[in-house]
Amino acid sequence: SQVGVVGSLCFWSFAQVHDPVRLPATPAPSFGESVVPVLWVDRFGNVVLDVPRAALPEGAVPRIRTAGTTLDALVHTYGDAPSAQPVLLFGSAGYLEIAVSGSRADAALGLRVGDEVSLLL
Repeated sequence: SQVGVVGSLCFWSFAQVHDPVRLPATPAPSFGESVVPVLWVDRFGNVVLDVPRAALPEGAVPRIRTAGTTLDALVHTYGDAPSAQPVLLFGSAGYLEIAVSGSRADAALGLRVGDEVSLLL
C-alpha cells in the first residue's frame, strides 16, 4: 500500500484484490444458547462480540458464559458499571461488549480476537 497526502488530507492506496473470499455470516442469535466469536478488543481492553443489538430477538436479555463464568449484568453506559466487575453493554457501534470498569476485560477473562463465548438468551 502507499500513502498519499494532498493538503491536510491523507489517503491510502491499496493493491487491487483479484480473489475475494466471502466469509460466512454469523447466524442471527435465537433464544437458547449459541456460540459467538470475539470480533475485536479495543484499546481499553473491552471485548467486542459478534452480537449486534439489531440482530437480537425482541425482548431478549443477553447473558454471556465464558471460562465457567456467566455474565448477566447489562448496563447502559461504562459509567454505570461497578468498579472491577465484568459487565455487558452495547457499545457505540451497536455490538455487545464485555467491559470491566477500571480494568481490561480481555485480561480479566483471558479473551482475545477469535475466541468463542456462549451467548444465552
